[in-house]
Amino acid sequence: MRTYSRWSILIEFELLGESETVRVCAFYNLGNDPSKPRIGRQCRYFSAWVIAHGELPCKNQLMTPQVFLEGQVFQVEVDDCRKNFDAREKTEGEIYSRVTRVWSAERPGNQ
Repeated sequence: MRTYSRWSILIEFELLGESETVRVCAFYNLGNDPSKPRIGRQCRYFSAWVIAHGELPCKNQLMTPQVFLEGQVFQVEVDDCRKNFDAREKTEGEIYSRVTRVWSAERPGNQ
């Protein structure tokens, strides 16, 4: 989706071990080129995608978000978003939790 003059993607994770379903999102910036999104090697999405895929992409391989839906169990870091885009503190009602880093992915059958 192209919003705020940039491309971005949202990946939703469901937390295990909670008494009720809790979903937390990771937000990734994919650049501001109006013609297409760009996934650079230094980008957070690139790092998360490689962890989800289990290896670096092959030359010209599309880095689609479907790789996150292969039944892996992810270890993620979750943090509260407490500041607005302009670095001002959010009110209590505006604060939300988000995935700030994907640490690992356990693939089905590798346990």
